[in-house]
Amino acid sequence: NIVSAGSVAGVLEGRHYNRSIRAHQIVAEGLERLRWKEFEDETHASNEVQLNHSDFDILYGILTKLRDNQSISTVTELIAHPAFTSVYSAYSAFCKQDRGPMSLFWTSYLDMVSLLRRFVRASRQGDWHLHLQCVRELLPWLFAYDRTNYCRYLSAYWCEMTLLPHTHPDAYAQMERGEFTVQRGRQSPFAQVPVDQALEQTINRDTKASGGIIGFSLHPSAVQRWMLTAHLRAELTQSCKNLAGMMTESSIVHK
Repeated sequence: NIVSAGSVAGVLEGRHYNRSIRAHQIVAEGLERLRWKEFEDETHASNEVQLNHSDFDILYGILTKLRDNQSISTVTELIAHPAFTSVYSAYSAFCKQDRGPMSLFWTSYLDMVSLLRRFVRASRQGDWHLHLQCVRELLPWLFAYDRTNYCRYLSAYWCEMTLLPHTHPDAYAQMERGEFTVQRGRQSPFAQVPVDQALEQTINRDTKASGGIIGFSLHPSAVQRWMLTAHLRAELTQSCKNLAGMMTESSIVHK
């Protein structure tokens, strides 16, 4: 199963981050395969499409080579090949065709998942320019789906960040170096996470107590002590895990 029955609501509402990302990627791949099959069948059956059938064979041959040898040279060979260019252009035109409301809906879904993947990639690679590009492309979708708070604050965020080279050049230089993300592990450079997510996975996670601040949240002094000692409790939790052999390099890498 992609998602258990009890987690479906949380995945659809975005409350389970990892499971949501995985579920959307699997669903998007399934839909993309169905759309590609329809494109291939229609291309072979139609005489109007100016596309050589041998281009598919050449493309599949290069993809098989890429599967066996995942290298930059193989990717470059694939992109530079005329067969890829012709098939890609025909497939892009096929995807833009109006085939009814249901087709347009699932096409928009695939576009959003593609944007989500690029947004995650920007964070994992620490690519500031790709991050801002994805934020700009996200805005029309947020307005279309009436996500009021995201529309309001993400628009202001994008405007302020695009002006960062003029208003705060030192901060902009840090962002360009990828310092808007956190690299927690040393095994893979493609494992950076946003700062707020890193805080959730480290200090906030290690300082959690049974019930949180429920029971003493109405006492300001108790809440203050609880907050001021958060880093100490997190450090104590980490030390106990290290002592018990529960902390390894793989356990701190983002999954």
